[in-house]
Amino acid sequence: MAEQLNRKESEINHEHSLEFLGADSLDQIEILMKTEEVFSVEISDTQSEKIFFIKDLVKCVEDLNQNI
Repeated sequence: MAEQLNRKESEINHEHSLEFLGADSLDQIEILMKTEEVFSVEISDTQSEKIFFIKDLVKCVEDLNQNI
């Protein structure tokens, strides 16, 4: 995420929104795709529509991993 948004990892925390971090819609798609790749999950369109904050993305991945 830091690399995609040209930010330092220390500048990103769970309480930040993707918008606050400067992510446009293309960045958000890239972040979701990379997340799916790294964590071997598939985030549905319905789930992705609920991701506004970093903590939402973390929760989504955690939930998907629990359902494996």
